[in-house]
Amino acid sequence: MLKSQLLSLELDPEIRAHIEPPIFDALFSHVAKHPPAKHKRGVPSLTVSRAKQILEIVLPHYRERVAASLDGINRNNFVSFKEVGLLTHQWIHESVKFFRREGAPILREALVKDNEEQRVDYLWSILFSRRLLPLIQGSGLLRDPQKFECCDLAVECIKLWLGDIAKKLGSVDADRFSPSAFFLDTESYMEGEIEWKGRRLHLRGKPDAVMLNGETGRPEVWEYKFGLQGQIELQIAQVLFYLHLLNAVKGQAFETGRLEIFRVTPDLEKESSGTQSEFAEKIEAAFAGYVGNYAAVRRLKIECTLALKQSNPPTMPINLMFSGPGGLGKTELARRVAKALGLPLVDVPATTVRDVDSLLERINQTLQKNGQEPIEVGTDSGLKKMEYPPLVIFLDEVHELRRNADTFLNMFEPKEKRAVGKKVVGDFKNATLLAATTTPGLLPSPFLSRFRIIDLVPYTAEEVAAIIKPVFQKSGKAVEESFLVGLAKRGRLNPRVAIQRAEEMLSHHLFDEKQYPLNEIGLERISTESWRVDTHGLRQLDHTYLKALQSGPRGLSALVSLLPVEREEITQMVEPYLLQLEAISLTTKGRELTERGRLILEG
Repeated sequence: MLKSQLLSLELDPEIRAHIEPPIFDALFSHVAKHPPAKHKRGVPSLTVSRAKQILEIVLPHYRERVAASLDGINRNNFVSFKEVGLLTHQWIHESVKFFRREGAPILREALVKDNEEQRVDYLWSILFSRRLLPLIQGSGLLRDPQKFECCDLAVECIKLWLGDIAKKLGSVDADRFSPSAFFLDTESYMEGEIEWKGRRLHLRGKPDAVMLNGETGRPEVWEYKFGLQGQIELQIAQVLFYLHLLNAVKGQAFETGRLEIFRVTPDLEKESSGTQSEFAEKIEAAFAGYVGNYAAVRRLKIECTLALKQSNPPTMPINLMFSGPGGLGKTELARRVAKALGLPLVDVPATTVRDVDSLLERINQTLQKNGQEPIEVGTDSGLKKMEYPPLVIFLDEVHELRRNADTFLNMFEPKEKRAVGKKVVGDFKNATLLAATTTPGLLPSPFLSRFRIIDLVPYTAEEVAAIIKPVFQKSGKAVEESFLVGLAKRGRLNPRVAIQRAEEMLSHHLFDEKQYPLNEIGLERISTESWRVDTHGLRQLDHTYLKALQSGPRGLSALVSLLPVEREEITQMVEPYLLQLEAISLTTKGRELTERGRLILEG
């Protein structure tokens, strides 16, 4: 089970004096060396988000010093639930606006409640019914069981936030209380000049909230963030940016900021109090060793558990479609599902499927290899009806069906699972149906509606390093973690490519270990001689793409005219990885070069 927590870090003057120098020295030094394209009356101009991009690049230079001020804040083992973080962030913004605009009588009523618990219950009941419930209903989460957990966890986060607000209300003078003063106006976009050691920077942005501290009577910047692993230092920096920006814009002494960190962690107390783990041993064993996409794996474990408990033979009542860039282990996940259910897997590339009959032929061929075959059970619509045994069917690259996908609607209708061919009708009521795609937008809506989408996210360098490590272990070669991470990056963070690179690196090493040592020197040599990639795994084509954006944003059509490749290679091979690296961003003006992309070009 998972639970939400709210950790609080106060950035008072003493802590600021300790952590501001490395943060602002790093930012202003970088801006001096790499001036941004935008200027305001001769002063370099950045948004707060752009400043965070810069700090993310130079973060290792001051992370240790910042960490010294974070006693009691555990930055490890955070469960990264992107959707929970986005929902929580949106709902807090809406909650602050609600209390500022409409909640004056509500907050005043809460002030006179007897205790903190009563204040929380009162605030939650009104906030949920009047503001959050319409947001949830409008988001479609209530109609998508796949999103329930994210929704529930986001609700828990908001309740924790309200508990925090209730504490602050306890120190407020009820006679002089004003919601608009308690939640100061931060809805307008702010911009102003900040100064550090004689250098100036024009900064633009908007904090989550500015609130009045009831004990000190001073306004404070409050940032409500989701505790993503390795990001707390950046979130601290963001609070500091806003403190300086508010001082510049408002002319007030904003001395203190507070970072409220939501995180989702395993509920160890509940897990340890029971006699059984959350998932059966068979299911845990089936997914053991799978690296990355932990939220998706947990979702599959739940679905496999329900199939084993609710049906015999075990069959998932819903169809699942894995969606995401290539190389994320979609086929491997299908194998793990089949193993968990104890059923054979039929892996069918959609490129080999022309119609229902060709699909049935591929399934029959796989069954024959396993010594199985469908059983004739009468007729259906004047055709011979064949009942298929329990199995897992995985249709890979399903977007290749395109408009032809509509001819398979009956087969993928969860309540029917009936494939009507020219001579036979296939009954797949005992089958679990899976699919995978890199571009779901190529499929018609009626076909997509028959699946629940499981979005897969790209691997981190550390995750790919863990995947390729066995290549060297099998040969008895000890390698440093930094070498594996470097190899993962040169494989474009794609496990399949990275494994190929690892095997090639190992073969070169065995051929001439002096020329190709298993370290950064050998990696640099083979990258230059054989692979023709830089330390990020970028080829000449990638650099040409980035250079095309140096003069400003460009649309896809303009890029196609400038690059020696077709549109499909740009959108399917070049851009996904550059987006993953955060070297480019997609804006309303077109593809835009980010700070990280600019630094990659500058080497």
